[in-house]
Amino acid sequence: MTTFEFHYGDVLLSIRNVSLEIDGVAILDDVNADVTNIVRPGLSQGQVVGFLGPSGCGKTSLLRVLAGLVAPTNGDVRVRTADAGADDDDGMSVVAAGDVGVVAQSYPLFAHRSVWSNLLVAAAAAGLDDDAAEERAMTLLERFDLVDKRNRYPIEVSGGQRQRIAIAQQLMRVRPHGASFLLMDEPFSGLDPVNAEAMKDAVLDQRRQGTTIVFSTHDMGVAEKLCDRIFMIFKGRKVLDGTLEEIQSSYGHDTLVVQTAAGAAALAGLPGVEAVNDRGNFQEVRLGPAARAAENRLTARVTSVQFQGAFTRLTLAGVGADGLALSCDVAATALAELGVKDGAEVAVALPPDAVRAFVEPPALGA
Repeated sequence: MTTFEFHYGDVLLSIRNVSLEIDGVAILDDVNADVTNIVRPGLSQGQVVGFLGPSGCGKTSLLRVLAGLVAPTNGDVRVRTADAGADDDDGMSVVAAGDVGVVAQSYPLFAHRSVWSNLLVAAAAAGLDDDAAEERAMTLLERFDLVDKRNRYPIEVSGGQRQRIAIAQQLMRVRPHGASFLLMDEPFSGLDPVNAEAMKDAVLDQRRQGTTIVFSTHDMGVAEKLCDRIFMIFKGRKVLDGTLEEIQSSYGHDTLVVQTAAGAAALAGLPGVEAVNDRGNFQEVRLGPAARAAENRLTARVTSVQFQGAFTRLTLAGVGADGLALSCDVAATALAELGVKDGAEVAVALPPDAVRAFVEPPALGA
């Protein structure tokens, strides 16, 4: 993997001691984080920051606080924008509604306006002149394959098309001057692969234009592919942050991410396991020195083979003394050479520095 030189510059977004209670229920608990400008010599571009965590962990509430839409119970959020500095000498101001663009999980559109008009209204709110607004609107319609829908009304298009129109509408609202921010709440949720790819291109395009994009997601794969920096949120608290390389360096070589119905207690008793951190929807298993010294080798029986295009998903039963089931993805070309079929007895090698394993109890009768 190519590594590009960079260093950190000014703090762009500062979260200090943010807590949030709603009807006496703690939603966020003393969250502290800084989104810092990443300076790459010879390049002028923004960055992508991911807030990663399971559903219900507080990601959406945190983004609403960052957008200035909800006041925290304690703490504050400060942002560096083109007109910042009115209330502080360091160029940072307490965030207010309208300081950053927001793409929410719900997509409000003006029902009495055409698709084209919806985009231009958003452009006007962002301060774009007519020519720039029309150019940007057409670019987004092309990106989301909506050019032929420009003169239709929201009620005249499908639900998926309305979702794409609303995303384009919100992308129109990014401020054209100064330090721009765009907050996106689960932007890839519910999108089919084609539109997910279009959304990814839109995010990266905003990054190239100098925008700092902060989005929430429950999908580690999305965060790994797009984010310059990742913050992990769990039960309303920030539990981890860093670049992908920093996280992998600190956690990737001796930690397995495991999901099991048996719970953290069952994992803690396995040979070679040094510690188990229960993250709710999954568990982090830290391996001891003995386990890290060699690969884990398991013997199992193949119970199903599912072709998924570029890879094939195997379900294995009888793994380990407890008879756990294991699903793993294998490159289709490699599997074809091996000739693995249902019922085959196989040996599986799991290098601790390269594995994310998801285990579940075996099916009845397996």
